[in-house]
Amino acid sequence: TPFPPGTKENGDVDWYFFYARKHASLGGTGGLYRIATSITPGVDTEIFIFQDPPPAGPDIYSVNKPDNLTNLLGSNDDIAATQRQSQFDLTAPADGIYWIKVWNKDPIPRGTGQTYSISVIENPLPATNTPVATTSPVPATAFPGGFDQFEYNGDFNYSTLIAPNTKYSNLNFIPYQPLSPDTPDNDFFRLPVRQGLYYTCETLDLSQGTDTNMIIYSQPNYDSGITGNDNATEAEFQRGNFASRVSWLSGFTGYAYILIGQVTPPRASEAAGRTYSLQCTIGLPNTPTPSASATPQFTPTPQVPPTPVPPEATLTPFPTPRQALNLPVRELPPIGGSPLPTPTPASTPMLISLDVQVFVDQNKNGLLDRSEGIVNVSVRILDETTQTPLGQAFTDGEGRVRFSITNDGPVRLFVPLFGYSVTVAEPNAVVRIGLIPQPQLPDRLP
Repeated sequence: TPFPPGTKENGDVDWYFFYARKHASLGGTGGLYRIATSITPGVDTEIFIFQDPPPAGPDIYSVNKPDNLTNLLGSNDDIAATQRQSQFDLTAPADGIYWIKVWNKDPIPRGTGQTYSISVIENPLPATNTPVATTSPVPATAFPGGFDQFEYNGDFNYSTLIAPNTKYSNLNFIPYQPLSPDTPDNDFFRLPVRQGLYYTCETLDLSQGTDTNMIIYSQPNYDSGITGNDNATEAEFQRGNFASRVSWLSGFTGYAYILIGQVTPPRASEAAGRTYSLQCTIGLPNTPTPSASATPQFTPTPQVPPTPVPPEATLTPFPTPRQALNLPVRELPPIGGSPLPTPTPASTPMLISLDVQVFVDQNKNGLLDRSEGIVNVSVRILDETTQTPLGQAFTDGEGRVRFSITNDGPVRLFVPLFGYSVTVAEPNAVVRIGLIPQPQLPDRLP
């Protein structure tokens, strides 16, 4: 049950009270009081014992700040390293009412099967020196063991932070504190990415019976999927290798979320043998060298890479974001007078090189001349069909920016500052955006 509005915890706190007599060693007639809990899977109790009733107000819901309550006599989380139930032995300092606060500190989502029991047992002290009989602790509930080092990472909120170009081994699909024997395990990871870079994530070292599935998300929710993969290649699948591999071009800087699960999830008690490794690298996967064949193979004509733009001097950024300018935009054809090519759908991936120029056309010659370039203008590239972001960059000190985009079809070039967009379908294109300055007329003539 959630906490009341305004509290910081995310769970439920239960309060109990009982009457205890002052301990015999302190001049009373009472004995030792043992407060203990027993639990079901998905529960990790922690108890706090107080002598006076709790004060009124929101403090009674505090879990992590028991010092806010008066007369705290003690607390207990786990009775042993491997046992998640709680137990506390109270030597009552006086006759009267004592209070117990209990909460579940297990981080997994709450379910109806997560329950616990609580007991208070009085063990009177004998008149002689005969050893005091104690109550045996309640045995811990058995859970599947052997879960990997990153559990619990079964949702977006508890996703494991990983680094690129690093291999993580000995991962498995054993659930952490499952609600039932049929509870499957999914693993969530988050990878820091930079806009405009390719990334490749793949599962490796699959054990016998492991069949992974991978989905990449741009935000921590299921509605932000970027891409996914079941089997890396059809050839690997036919050979019985059920590993997954995903490559994508990051359209943002931040975290990409990676979900890895089993195509056919086993039961919690049967997941011990389902292991794998995970590795995410920067760049596209290496293309294997083709084997010798008697049949002539088609060799595609290599494309000439675009001429690199020499590095520019340090840019002077704008101190604050600029508002959109109400300036007319005139679409200029490439040098030579030819209009921009008409978009034509491409059936195979191709490398598109775009040279974008954004400038104020002071002399109205349609060319980017010295000192006419506009600095730090955001230019975005989208897939023409799906509108998926493919890249974004800012113009340099001369108002230029260059893109090299691999895509299955035409792309759309978009400049948000001026509301300008155009479709590009040719492998090499120069897009020039010239702004025509307007004279500033006085409000009235003298």
